[in-house]
Order: sequence, then C-alpha cells, then structure tokens
Amino acid sequence: SGILGAMPRTRVIVTTASGSMKQAAEAIGMGAFDFLVKPFDGMRLLQTVKNALASLNAALPLEAAAPGEINEIYPCMDASVKQFIAQIAPSKAPVLLKGPKGTMKEKCARLFHNLSAHSSNPFVAIDCAANRAKSLSDLIPDEVLYHGGTLFLNDICDLTLKVQTQLLWFLQTGLLNDRRRLPRQADVRVICGASTQPEKAMQAGLLREDLFYRLSVASLDLPPLTNGPFTVALLAQGLLSQQARALGKHDIILNIDVKEMLNGYSWPGNMAELVELIEVIASDSSRSTIEPETLPKAFQKACNLDRAAALQSKRAGEGHLPAPPCQDAPELYETALKGIINEGKSLAEIERAVIELTIRLYQGSIPRAANHLAVS
Repeated sequence: SGILGAMPRTRVIVTTASGSMKQAAEAIGMGAFDFLVKPFDGMRLLQTVKNALASLNAALPLEAAAPGEINEIYPCMDASVKQFIAQIAPSKAPVLLKGPKGTMKEKCARLFHNLSAHSSNPFVAIDCAANRAKSLSDLIPDEVLYHGGTLFLNDICDLTLKVQTQLLWFLQTGLLNDRRRLPRQADVRVICGASTQPEKAMQAGLLREDLFYRLSVASLDLPPLTNGPFTVALLAQGLLSQQARALGKHDIILNIDVKEMLNGYSWPGNMAELVELIEVIASDSSRSTIEPETLPKAFQKACNLDRAAALQSKRAGEGHLPAPPCQDAPELYETALKGIINEGKSLAEIERAVIELTIRLYQGSIPRAANHLAVS
C-alpha cells in the first residue's frame, strides 16, 4: 500500500503458494494488480506482465473513467463498492459476484470488463444453468480462446464438477485446451456469478471448495434492491430522469403516491425489475408527472398482490390459517405461464418460474409457498 500511495499507477504482481488464498485476497484488496499461484511457468508470468503494461498504456486512465461509468450502469452501489470495482477491474484476478437474481450481476461483470485492459476484446456471458457443456473450452468462443477477453459464468454452482475442475486448473495455470485438445496459454479474465449461497452449494457437493476459495480472492456481494443504501423511489427518480434524457424527452416526475408504491413494493426481481419498469414508463409516457393510475397495469396488479400477500402474512402471524394469496392469483399464474411458454422455456424453467412467482405471492415465505404448491 505504501508503494501504491507514492506511485498510484504502479502495477503490483503478487506470488503466493497454492494454500495462501487469504493472503492473495488481502493483497488484491490493498491494490495489487494480480497474483500468481506457485508453481507457475514463464509464459504465465509473461502474460501477467503484458496485462499489467496494457492497463498502464490504456488511452484513458481507468481510475478516472471508473466513477462515471459505475454510476451509469449500477447507480445503487454505495461508495465502498464503487471503489472496490475501480480498484479490482484493471487486474486479471478472477471475481465472484454474489447476490439474488435480478441484482444485475451480468451488468456488473460487464463493468469490470469495460474498465479493464480487455475492454477492446469480447465479453462472453454464459448461463451455466442452461448450458450443459462437457468441457470448459466448449463454453468459450474461438475469438476469446485465441485472442483473449472476459468470460462471465453466471450461476457457477450449476457447472458440472468436471467443468469446475477444468476451471480451477485454468485459474491456477492459465492453460486451456484448444480445439485440438492441446493446452495453450489463454488471456481470459474469468468472472463468476452465484445466485445461491456458495457455502450451501459446497455443503451439498455442488461446488468445489478449492474453486470457491480461489474465486473468493475478489468477491463482491450485490444486495437486494430493498437492502440498498438508497430508497427505491430515489433510485427510480434518478433512473427515470436519465432514461428520459436519453430518449430526448422532458423531465418526468414521480408523484408522492407513486413513490410510496415503489418504496412499499417487495421487488422480487430486484434492480432488473426496477430498470425494466422505468424503461417502460419513460418510453410510453407523454406526461410530465407519473401518477399511480398511469403506471403499467402489470405493475399495478403486482403491487396489489404484494399488499394482499403482506396482509395474509400479518394474518398468519396472528394465528389465522393461511389462505390463497389473493383472488387474482389464478389469473396471474395464467398470464405468467402464457408469457414464459411463448418465450420457449423448458419444463424445468417453467417449474422454476412458478415456484418463484408463488414465493413472491407469499411475500418471500418459502414454507408457505411450498405448502401452497404441495412440495417439500
């Protein structure tokens, strides 16, 4: 930290033994550019040094570019998180993004990519839950494999253990098998996302413990929207003003009743759900003030369901027997099912969507949702 304090554009590379992930994490947290796990070969060291030089030779210093882009892409992050991203982005260290669905982990991963020396190379996002590749190389396009880039693996706990082993080997050696199944040095930055708690996945045997600790060197928790440092209404107004300007429209104001609705809603889809709502409001509205009756009908219904679920939750706490979420629930299920079937979702994805919708109807109560669906 003393070196970086005196010469902030210095790039520090740390070497560590295979069992010293804690020390590596501390070094990255203090501003080290990257770390190498012993033993490593000369090609691995040379590539790391090239990456460090590339970050120094960027046309625009990353430290200057970071704050504005972070605010634009992920405005609900607090100052410490923004500082962490600006500090870690220039390195090639793997990153683990943890948070429930809808916390925009892919956008956050793109931010790391855009602020790195790989920004001119491809960014590839892979949904591990939907992609059942038999090898890590099969997940990576040729352009990235041979020329470098950033690989975002979302829902890392859904990777097969075989592919997890290959990923760990790559993180330790920098080697990937090419299309001829021959190992080659690959200049690929790996960022992983986890919607479920990795610790529980390890206990269930779904995630390799050594891979988890290797990824945890640079780990970032993305909180649910309602647990962020700002009120939802404040974020919504900022996003709406930004979106209106982008569309060349006059400033659009949310009135007090709408703000109360936004702050009172449970936001099961987190930041992604809010962004989608704001985009619809900005593109469809010709008004200068948004009132409750001018909000999208689907969101009005979701708020009504939310209030009904909250009331039932209160009744259940007072000893009343649990009742169906509300009278509109069958219609909501039908509408949701039509939508996801039209999107070509698989049976497993439809089942998952129904479970998530039921949990939302019961205000996040998993036991009551399970009782409603008659599942354990």
